[in-house]
Amino acid sequence: MALPPPHRSALPAERELNRLSPNRLFGLVLCLPFGLLLAVFDARPAIERAHGDFPHDAYVWQRDWSPEVRAAVKRRGPAFSRLVVLGAEVSYAGDRRSMIRVAHELPRGAGVALRVGPTRRSLSAETAALAAVARELAAAGPSELQIDFDCPSGRLDEYRELVLQLRAAVAPIPLVITALPSWLDHRAFRRLAHACDGFVLQVHSVEAPGPGERFRICDPDAARRFVERAARIKRPFRVALPTYGYLAGFDGNGRLLGLQAEGPGRHWPAGTRVRRIESDPAAMSALVASWRADRPAAMRGVIWYRLPVDRERYNWKWPTMSAVLRGELPAARLAVNAARDRDGLWQVTLVNSGDADAHTYVEVSLSWGDGALIAADALGGFEFIEEDGLAERGAGRALLRARERHVFERVGPGERRALGWLRLSGVETMEVSVAPLAQ
Repeated sequence: MALPPPHRSALPAERELNRLSPNRLFGLVLCLPFGLLLAVFDARPAIERAHGDFPHDAYVWQRDWSPEVRAAVKRRGPAFSRLVVLGAEVSYAGDRRSMIRVAHELPRGAGVALRVGPTRRSLSAETAALAAVARELAAAGPSELQIDFDCPSGRLDEYRELVLQLRAAVAPIPLVITALPSWLDHRAFRRLAHACDGFVLQVHSVEAPGPGERFRICDPDAARRFVERAARIKRPFRVALPTYGYLAGFDGNGRLLGLQAEGPGRHWPAGTRVRRIESDPAAMSALVASWRADRPAAMRGVIWYRLPVDRERYNWKWPTMSAVLRGELPAARLAVNAARDRDGLWQVTLVNSGDADAHTYVEVSLSWGDGALIAADALGGFEFIEEDGLAERGAGRALLRARERHVFERVGPGERRALGWLRLSGVETMEVSVAPLAQ
């Protein structure tokens, strides 16, 4: 078969089209069907796709490297492709700048983060000070320097100039920035993204909901949309996914009183309505699975905010994180156990044998045969309720019921929680069951 010639003259229809005036051509375009018009004007190239596993990093946010933090970095860090640790934090109060440097030993292969708080000061006036901190952090030899700056979208071009200076200061160490979904539609962000070596898209939110609002730290559907939009920037990026949670307190009028995260417990005023806001591990695992099946090629991995550390109350426990890394859907498995000790005292305990936190807004039923209830008490926010009308049938029954939903901590994977005790006379066996209370 003969091949077509490499060059050819215009066909008659093409020559006719070339002779059309701009006005006649515009009129012709208006006559096209609407669907064809969309195809003509939506000339954006298709997003290159990828599938399969990808790197999982984790962020170490603590300023104070307690023994628990050091143990987590040593024992759990190798499960991730890389850790990114907070190296320094710069904050502003008016025109005054303050700085905290985090004392730690940088793990091998780890990145380091420079956190910069919001400021009204000119970023050009801050360049020299921030570049000095960046060079100091880079001297430890991190795999990357990550800049986390609360930048208003109207200052993204100003931020770009700062990033160019910081990138030059730490070269050849890669410099990446954290980015908000609200930046993606700004042309200035495209220029900013091309001024650095990549970015971390933070699809989680730290906004507080209203007292009756349904709220998720990360909406998986929104996260997928953000990732597709970010891919059109044509720069490599990772996605920051949350593992943390917190409490939000509201007064009787629905006004936000404050937030409680890790750290010393907060004393809430009487009448405060407290909501626990948390990241859903099953939803995050399903989101990651969807990206394993199909994602933009520009998405190079995820970074989990944050590395689980023992004794944290509002972060995933390690069994939960481990299940997600294995591609499994974590789930709680809550059971109740009643055991009699040597003194004849029955101890009632909740046990979670699953790999996700279990809610303790539950009711535990206790029943036994012929015997007398001598004394009983509940613990940890539960109340003891003795059922009447059963004694004449030679049976006893009682309940241990959670008083209020908002006050209870979770039972973590592998953990136990004592609910109460009973002293019974002449009872050898007890039947127990647990059921969730209505929300």
